Amino acid sequence: VTLPSVNNYFGEAVNLLEETSDSTALLVLYADYFNGNTLNYTKGSAAEDQFPERYFMPYNPETQNYEFELQVTLDQLGEYVIPAEAFIEVGLDDCPDFFVNTRFQGVDGNEIRFSVVE
Repeated sequence: VTLPSVNNYFGEAVNLLEETSDSTALLVLYADYFNGNTLNYTKGSAAEDQFPERYFMPYNPETQNYEFELQVTLDQLGEYVIPAEAFIEVGLDDCPDFFVNTRFQGVDGNEIRFSVVE
């Protein structure tokens, strides 16, 4: 997941880092399918002291983006459901200054369903 710090998502050009001084955005993704599987965070991390569906997206000054990348190895057999939508909060207070809705590209419905059989 990548969120450009400078974007036009709010009607006019906004630099989220300059506006908020927040160097770590918060990704909220309800993903029960992470439980019991192997997780390898390549960009960002879990916000373990908060709710389990929250992940830190650090600002990368080289790309000028907030970034999160996770590799999941599905160790558990069974049915999986992944919500197609998530949201990102940027701002240092309990009430974020900016709120961005996001969804998986190319997914028309509200969720992705699949099974792991072997």
